[in-house]
Amino acid sequence: MADFNIKALGAFRNVDFGNADAIANLKQGGGVEQNGRLGNFIGKMFRTSATKANNNAARTELLKSLGQAFGIAGMTEAGGKTTFSAEFMAKLEGILGRDVLKTADFKLNRDGSVTSGKPLTQRRINTIVNKAMVASRGQYDASVYRAKLDSINAKIATMPEGPGTKVAMQDHFAAVGKLVDFMDKELDGLFDENFTYNPQKDQEGDNVPHVLVTKLGGKFAEKPLKSIGMVTQYIKDFTGQLFHIQENILAGVKNIAHLSDLDDPPEQIAAYLKRAMTEFVMASIDTYLDADKAGKLDGYQGVISHAWPCIEGKTSGITEFRLTNLPLEDVNPAAGPAEVNVNAVATHDKEQPLNQCIGREITALAEKGVKFESWKDVAATVKQNLIGTIRPIDVPVKDGDSWKFEPLRDEKGQPVVRAITEEDIDNLGEACMDVILEG
Repeated sequence: MADFNIKALGAFRNVDFGNADAIANLKQGGGVEQNGRLGNFIGKMFRTSATKANNNAARTELLKSLGQAFGIAGMTEAGGKTTFSAEFMAKLEGILGRDVLKTADFKLNRDGSVTSGKPLTQRRINTIVNKAMVASRGQYDASVYRAKLDSINAKIATMPEGPGTKVAMQDHFAAVGKLVDFMDKELDGLFDENFTYNPQKDQEGDNVPHVLVTKLGGKFAEKPLKSIGMVTQYIKDFTGQLFHIQENILAGVKNIAHLSDLDDPPEQIAAYLKRAMTEFVMASIDTYLDADKAGKLDGYQGVISHAWPCIEGKTSGITEFRLTNLPLEDVNPAAGPAEVNVNAVATHDKEQPLNQCIGREITALAEKGVKFESWKDVAATVKQNLIGTIRPIDVPVKDGDSWKFEPLRDEKGQPVVRAITEEDIDNLGEACMDVILEG
C-alpha cells in the first residue's frame, strides 16, 4: 500500500482566491490561477471550446493529483493526453464519497479523458482536497492532521449536549489539538545552549550545558536543564498531558533514566516527545475516523474514557482497540471495496513477540488482496497498527541465508516487554518480510 503523498496535491492544496465561486485554471509552468468566477459575465463564455478545454485541463490535473496522492492505478498519460479508467474513478469515488467527488461533473469520454467542460471552483477544490486529507492514511503531516481534527471536531459539535460521549470526545480531542500545536510551534525551540556554562568547571548548580526554554503564561524564560523530570513537569503544565519520559526514553532499560544516561539530552528528549506525541495524535484521529466508519464510536469512547494517567498508556489503549475491533481495510482506502476481505484482521496478543505480530499484520494484508513486493510497501500500515502497543520486543539475527529472532534483553538479562516504537519495527521489518517471502 502506498502512503498518502500530500505533496502530489501541491497545486490544489491551499487554493485561496478570496472567493469560493472563483474558477481555477492551470497556469503555465504549474499551479492554478483564477479565471473569473461563477455568477458574473464571464459565465456566458463557458460554452466556448477554449473555455471548456481550460476547465477540462483543470479537472484532469485535479484527478491526476488525487490519483498520485493515493497511489491509485488506472491513470495513463500518452500523446499529451491523460486518461482514467473506470476502476480508477470507482476507487477515488469510494475514498472521497460520491457526494464529494461528483464523478458526473468530470464526465469521462470512452477513452477515459475528461469532457464535462464545467468550471472547477475554489469551493469544489477545497471540499475535495479536505476530504482527501481526512480519508488519507500514511506518515504524519501537521496540515493533514489539522484537517482531520477539524472534521472530527465539527462532528463532535453536532452530538447531543450533556455528560457522556460528547464531553469525553471534546476533552480528548482538545488534548490532541494542544499536542499538534505544541509539536508545530514549540517543540523545536524547547532547548537551547546555556551560554553561561563553563565546561572547565564541574556541572553543578546552574553550570550545566543546556537550558529548557519555557513559555508558560506567555512569559519567556530559560531554565538550566538539570533533570528530565523538569521537562516532564513543564510539558504537563504547558499541555496538560503527562509523558513518562524517564521510564521510556532509553529502549530496553527498565530503570528511570537521568540526564547523565543520555548522550545528547536535548536531541534525545525532543525526539522522544515528538515520537510519543505523533503516535498519540495519529492513533487518536485515525482510529476515531475508522471507528466512526465502522459504527464503533461507543467502543472508542469507552477506550478514551479509561483512566490512563499518561499519553503512552492512552496510545497503547487506542491501538489495542484498533487491532481488536477495526478491520485493516479502514487504513487502506485506496484498496477499494472490491479488494477487501473484511475478515482479514491481524490477530495477535500481548504474549506474542514483535516479529510474529509484524508477520501477522503482513499476512492479513496479503489475505485481503493488498499487493506488495517489499517491506517498504507495507511498512506504514504495519507501523500504524503496532506502534504504542505493548509487546515482547525481539531482534533479528542472521541464520545462514535466513533469519531467526531472539528476545531483546535488558541489563539484567530479562526479556524486554514495552510499548513498540517505530525503530523497533524498522529493525525487524526487512527480516520479517524476507522470512514471509521465503515461505
